[in-house]
Amino acid sequence: MQYLQPFLYFVKKPKTGPTNVLIGCLGPLIPIVGEMVLLGYRAEVSEELERDPDLKDHPDLKLDKLMVYLQRGVGPWLARLVFAMIFVWPALALAVGAGFGAHELISEPLFGFAVGAFVFLLMMLVGMTILWPMEYHAQVTKTFSPIKELAFAYRFARVCWFSTFVAVLMFNMLSGVLNLIGLLLLYIGLYPAYVIQQMAEQHIMTQLYLLYLEEGGEPIELPESIKERRRDDVFEEEEDQPKKRARRVEPEQQ
Repeated sequence: MQYLQPFLYFVKKPKTGPTNVLIGCLGPLIPIVGEMVLLGYRAEVSEELERDPDLKDHPDLKLDKLMVYLQRGVGPWLARLVFAMIFVWPALALAVGAGFGAHELISEPLFGFAVGAFVFLLMMLVGMTILWPMEYHAQVTKTFSPIKELAFAYRFARVCWFSTFVAVLMFNMLSGVLNLIGLLLLYIGLYPAYVIQQMAEQHIMTQLYLLYLEEGGEPIELPESIKERRRDDVFEEEEDQPKKRARRVEPEQQ
């Protein structure tokens, strides 16, 4: 698993990386719709990353494809919403209960608060470990099907739950550092930090899905329309592959 590259590949794309970040900064300014658009774009990024051995190639964020991104982002956004409604409130109740229990145990408010905060953060990490496969399934299939998404999350957890949990932990730690840098830049830096985190999350999710497949996991069943489009994309990519291989081999020969 790579943890630093996910935070760098999007910005470091030659010529268009900074521009993509600036366009992505419009997302947080538009509630709900902006998030949907970024989720839809992230889905297209995953398709390219899966086919690139270096996990770097990805399409540019284009303003003329906003409706395409929006349509594709509805499913994963609904998956997030439903999961939050089902998981967050019970997690919060458990954290509050643990905090009060710790307070009653030693009659120390700060200790009770610390225990409650720790339990809540732990539950959020567990929640993201479950949510990521659900969200990825919705992105890949372009649909919103809670039953299928939960079933895939269960299969995913059986194969690589520990790797997913570690990846979630590392992602949140590095995101915290990035947010701190954004705060130091007079809060303006929080907007590009948000975009970079979104793309880093997608990169790590893609890595985890490839790891899941390597470990013998069952691939996501795609609708026939998506299968046909992917076959066309693969055919076009095979025509360009000699050029890509030449670019990668040439520096080694030198």
